[in-house]
Amino acid sequence: MKILLLAFDFGLYGGVGTFNYELATELARRGVEVTVIIRGDKDSSVKYGRLEINTFRSPSIPPKDVTFFMLNANKITSLVKRNGFDVIHDSTGALALLPHLSGHASTVATIHGCPSLGVLRSVYGSLRDWIWLRLFDITHRLPGALASLIAKPRVDKLVFVSKSCLADALVHTPPEDRDKLKSKTTVIYNGLSVRKIRRQVGEVKGDSPDIVFVSRLMEYKGGARLIRAFRHVAKEIKDAKLHIVGSGPEEPVLKELAAKFELNNRVVFHGWLKRVDALKIMARSRLLTHPSLYESFGYVIAEAYALGKPVVAHRAPYSIELVEGFGSGLAVNTFNEREYAEALTTLLTDDGLYKRFSQRALAAAEEHFDIGKTAEGYIKVYKEAAGV
Repeated sequence: MKILLLAFDFGLYGGVGTFNYELATELARRGVEVTVIIRGDKDSSVKYGRLEINTFRSPSIPPKDVTFFMLNANKITSLVKRNGFDVIHDSTGALALLPHLSGHASTVATIHGCPSLGVLRSVYGSLRDWIWLRLFDITHRLPGALASLIAKPRVDKLVFVSKSCLADALVHTPPEDRDKLKSKTTVIYNGLSVRKIRRQVGEVKGDSPDIVFVSRLMEYKGGARLIRAFRHVAKEIKDAKLHIVGSGPEEPVLKELAAKFELNNRVVFHGWLKRVDALKIMARSRLLTHPSLYESFGYVIAEAYALGKPVVAHRAPYSIELVEGFGSGLAVNTFNEREYAEALTTLLTDDGLYKRFSQRALAAAEEHFDIGKTAEGYIKVYKEAAGV
């Protein structure tokens, strides 16, 4: 079977980029011919066994994904015509911009996000975030709408990355269209190489009462709520530290907040790190916290589980499914800083509860989030889409 993966991002950074990399490499390992299209600084094509990576050049002009696919439409179309793929797998919304591609092969699309994120950011975000969100919406909807005047994309199978993501999409789908959506939909969790992650961190042990937060630092991700709660934790547990891994527009705000609460020696800002370095900090920490208002999946949660780390998350559909649902952590109202602080303190001090959550996290990683399970699910979907 020959698969074309329209990826844009590809590599061990960011949720979608990590998904594309993990899936493509595992599919190739299982004997599937995989061609990946990604953005880069220059055109190139390299092949590693059954995995071929085609990089097309594109300037860093926002919106970068739209710019990339529009400027490289002819190259992508030529590649599709030359190779005769069985399935085109769209992991980035490219078919909305290049709908004619669906006339050359069966199509599968992975849905990584849903409408509620925009609603939440509009309600809880700043004016700056609201403006950015509106611009993002316009610049992504308009090109697709114009392209659909020429040809409408056909998507044979849809894959949602969690049950909560699918439920969100159904809520925002007109009632008369919901059965049609469900008839072509499958839920497959994003996967990762559990054994590889454990090898990468080696013998790093997590005996210190440290908390780690790994995220793009944006308002809805909840960094400010975390620091406010952590000040109470710091008073209770004198040697506890909070590690913040990631960068983004909220970073200056979070640093000011840490200074305001006199937490400069207790909150460590690491900035953006390579995945292996972030994983080592996670391995040394006792638990992961994830106060984000919304996630369609949350790769960092699966990474924490691979290392046996419980999670304290904001109570939302994603955490009810991925944290409470697997009995591997606590989902709390992070707007209530006392409640949030109490949950963090509990997992730092209650060894019995921590051990139970840790064991369940390890089991969840192996049973539900290993990349082998993910690849098996996608191979089945590819065959269904192609009628094999």
